[in-house]
Amino acid sequence: MGKRQLAVVGAVAVAVIAVAGSASSARALEEDVTMPQIIPGSYILPEYPEDARKAGIEGTVLVDVLVNKHGQVAAVTVKEGIEECPSMDRSAVSAVRQWTFVPATKDGKAIEIEVTVPIKFVLDDKKCRKEK
Repeated sequence: MGKRQLAVVGAVAVAVIAVAGSASSARALEEDVTMPQIIPGSYILPEYPEDARKAGIEGTVLVDVLVNKHGQVAAVTVKEGIEECPSMDRSAVSAVRQWTFVPATKDGKAIEIEVTVPIKFVLDDKKCRKEK
């Protein structure tokens, strides 16, 4: 089972979702693999941690998500977090655990696959921003 990139940007202060395949999607097409797709009603925005908000910290948390053949999240781990604000990592993991996907398929059959999901935290207040 190879890792794939699934791009999901959660602008936490603004409820904007962008789902798109990445460069690895081209490889998936070559292998007759369709990437998992988030079921819109299951998308939960991560909460912006108060400590991060007060400190003006923004950034992206990369999480590895194991999506089983039923489209459920089987495991979530932080691949690259925001070192000075672990609460952002926890918030991202907590939200992603609640998501449901249309499962990935290979040759028309549902498969388990691990994808990397970036969760971007963006403050709506432009004052005191620090990108991490």
